[in-house]
This record gives sequence, C-alpha cells and structure tokens, in this order.
Amino acid sequence: MIPQANHDELARQNFVKSFRNYLFGKMRNDLKLVYQETVKPQFEKENQRPPKDRYEIRREMQQQPSYKWYSSCKRITQEMMWESVITTVERQLPKLVECAKDREKPLGTLTLNPN
Repeated sequence: MIPQANHDELARQNFVKSFRNYLFGKMRNDLKLVYQETVKPQFEKENQRPPKDRYEIRREMQQQPSYKWYSSCKRITQEMMWESVITTVERQLPKLVECAKDREKPLGTLTLNPN
C-alpha cells in the first residue's frame, strides 16, 4: 500500500534528499565554526561569561547571516520534501483508497479515553 514513485518523482525526491544531506552536513559544520570563532567569543566579551543555555546561543546565532541562510534553506527543503512526495500520493490516490478498502481484517484497534 506504499505509493510507488515514477522516474521523475523519484529523481525529485532524491534531489531534495541530497540537498537536505548537504545542509545538515556541510552547512551545519560551518555554523559550528561561526559559533566557536565569532558568536561565543563575542558573547563572552560582552557578558563576561559563556552562554548559559541553548536559548542564549540561539538568540545570538539568529543574528548571523549564515544562520539566517541555513534556516531559510532548511525551511525550503522541508516544503520541497512534502511537495515531492505529495505528487506521488495524489497520482495514485484512487488506487490507494481502494487498496485500503480491500483489507479484510483490520491490523488492530485503538480506543481513546474521552477524558
């Protein structure tokens, strides 16, 4: 019951996957250097102490152009990922719906507490 991507859909999905891997690899490592070489020393100079938690670090990193670029790319690739997958699902939706209806026996049950 898993949708099967055609050639073009698979190519699109593989591109997005590779782009995300690049972002989470190379660019993330570059951001680590920005933090270690620029943000942390500047913070310590201004505050006479290291950042106390990730919230302080994030607040400082959000001022960096490279972090803004990384965050934008991260958001865009998330949207690209969903767009690349939805094409495959929508193309096969009638078949997937029928396949789901054809199941003779449910795989399990779920009972929720109304409270």
